[in-house]
Amino acid sequence: MKHLSILLVVLTLIFGVNHPVMAKTPAGKKAKSVSAVKVQKININTATAEQLTSLKGIGPKKAQAIIEFRKKNGKFKKLEDLMLVKGIGKKTFEKIKPYLTL
Repeated sequence: MKHLSILLVVLTLIFGVNHPVMAKTPAGKKAKSVSAVKVQKININTATAEQLTSLKGIGPKKAQAIIEFRKKNGKFKKLEDLMLVKGIGKKTFEKIKPYLTL
């Protein structure tokens, strides 16, 4: 059952689906919905390339560009500053914004 919950969280992160998917436990009780699971946000000022690539639309090149931008310019002051990184436009930013923090 634990594996199913993890799978549902991963699918929610990948596809942006946020609806309560209910599953039955062996005892016949309802399990927690996916929407009840708290997702840990990624801090764009401290995130590793691996953490950044876990975001939809951020591949290895964009993750490296974020890290390089951070090294050159210092910490991001607001989430929207992420759009100053080459290759990250408004569309990508809006998609990943709910999963970001400073």
